[in-house]
Amino acid sequence: MIDRKALSAFIDTFKTANVEHFGVVFHGSDPKETLGVKMIQSGDHKNIRGISLQKIMDEAFRVGAKAMTLMHNHPRTGQDRLRPSVADLETTYKIHDIASKDGVPVLNHIIYGADNSAFSFIHNGIEI
Repeated sequence: MIDRKALSAFIDTFKTANVEHFGVVFHGSDPKETLGVKMIQSGDHKNIRGISLQKIMDEAFRVGAKAMTLMHNHPRTGQDRLRPSVADLETTYKIHDIASKDGVPVLNHIIYGADNSAFSFIHNGIEI
């Protein structure tokens, strides 16, 4: 299990980055239980469609995850810039569909902005 300090440091990576990062927080049976975190990909925002589902699922099984939260950043500022792109939505649904079949559903996808803002799919009415 990972402690709150490590989780905060992981999230801070997204808030301060100049490039887009995509990572996952892995949960136990209780969504408040964080079993691990994994940075999956970093680089140009156009690469989000190329995220390795195998890397995500390998880590999920390694830590015994029962669910996951996806997160990435949009290094630009402004609330409108946090809205998920078509690629963000497609990637989220693809990961959720496949991971759910293996018993590790996606609970939420959070996009962090450079100005310390965040956009939660669930809190903004986007069903996963």
